[in-house]
Amino acid sequence: MEIAIIWGIALALYLIFYIWYVGFNRPVSHQEINEMEAFLKGQGYSENDTNIMCNFLKKDDGKEFVMVNFLEIKQPKAQSIINLKTYSKSFLGKLIKMAGHPVLMGSVAGGYLDKVNMGDDNWHSVFLVRYRCRRDFLRIMHLAVGKEHDFKLKALDKTFAQPITLQVNLFSVKNMVLLTMALIASISHIIYLSF
Repeated sequence: MEIAIIWGIALALYLIFYIWYVGFNRPVSHQEINEMEAFLKGQGYSENDTNIMCNFLKKDDGKEFVMVNFLEIKQPKAQSIINLKTYSKSFLGKLIKMAGHPVLMGSVAGGYLDKVNMGDDNWHSVFLVRYRCRRDFLRIMHLAVGKEHDFKLKALDKTFAQPITLQVNLFSVKNMVLLTMALIASISHIIYLSF
């Protein structure tokens, strides 16, 4: 009976995590898209940028996605990095509450080793950030525009962000948490049987 309790607790904890991390997300509604369109126009976004955002939202499947961000830091870099960290701390704090998180962060190690129709950009950093769903991205957009966003603008000469749908993910947080819970339950099971 106690063994069933061990595995039951492990399963319950994983289910709680799964509901938070994956959720039961519905695609964004037409009303939400219209509200975002009005919001972007009010923030001074161009018609082209607004259309790109709205098209991204219209194709919502309710699933997670990853945003690929390339950053070119302003000179002097020391102050710009401080500004970027100030922005990132606020942004990531809000994102983590919505089960979003960085997937990969790194500094660019050199120039383009292969390129087709590309300029001579001087990227400094690359960030891949996981979002639970596009509705969370809408919430973050509203939260991120403001005083904190000014720190980002002060830090960057150039940036772009492009969403991707995951097709292969060898470092799935869901799987890592599942394996960790199974490992803890297995060890607890073995310890129980030892006594």
